[in-house]
Amino acid sequence: MNESNALRRGVVLAPNGPTATVAVGRSGMTDAYEELAEIDVRAAINLMLRNPSYEPSAGRLRAETLLRKHNSLVNTMARIVVANDNGSLRTVSGGTHHASGWYPSVKVGRTQHYESLHQLALIERCETDPNVVHYQSEARRFEFILRRKERYTSDVDILDADGRLAVVEVKGDDADLRDPEYRLKLAGVAEICRRVGHEFRITFGSEIFENSRHRFNVRLASSMRRTAISSSQKRLVESLRSKGDDMRLGEFAELMAPGNFVQGRAITFAMLVRRIVSLDLTQPLIDEMPVSFI
Repeated sequence: MNESNALRRGVVLAPNGPTATVAVGRSGMTDAYEELAEIDVRAAINLMLRNPSYEPSAGRLRAETLLRKHNSLVNTMARIVVANDNGSLRTVSGGTHHASGWYPSVKVGRTQHYESLHQLALIERCETDPNVVHYQSEARRFEFILRRKERYTSDVDILDADGRLAVVEVKGDDADLRDPEYRLKLAGVAEICRRVGHEFRITFGSEIFENSRHRFNVRLASSMRRTAISSSQKRLVESLRSKGDDMRLGEFAELMAPGNFVQGRAITFAMLVRRIVSLDLTQPLIDEMPVSFI
């Protein structure tokens, strides 16, 4: 793995007190949580280190450069590192024993690095989801202390249309969470995210798509994301948007490329990726599918 040399660091702060770690006490690994992990491992991870005395607050996250070296009013609970260009912290250099590679994103305008096919699937879902405003793979590294120094890099960060940020870990299934020490590390990340007002989410591979149709439609739309959109087509969409009426896929594709339905659909998918129009890719791609304007 290679790490970017240009990094920006932020710290999560707590009121002045006797500890600067994420949690106080026996690090949350109680028998009760171990029993819960047998039933719902993700619920156990999210509750394991939760301290309700800390209300979520974005004010706990501050740029490290703005803090005085010896500030007696706060303690550093954790460090969150991002690249100065907001890109991936880790890039694939080859030689891995698992699927890895690059995905050129049109929505984000930069290459997304992935280290598993599940991570790639989530990237494609984000690329074609009109409710996702921005996303970035391998974007955020958490550094904190539990039993030892921990480091964790998120798989995908997702910003939705409501302004909510989700830090997402992608796993094949719950068997990938079998190790108690790894669960503890994820519990630390979950509590850090909660305290600064972010969501920490563990997504299994089977949950990325609603069904096989959804998966097919996402991959079809993703494959057409780089289709060119002319200025005249953009002006036409602005005119249609001003009228305030939604359209159907068949008629919209015909307007975009008269007499060439395949090209018209490709342009529609490219507009979906750019958040110009919205489609429900969980539904069949038929002429009657609603097309709405964003």
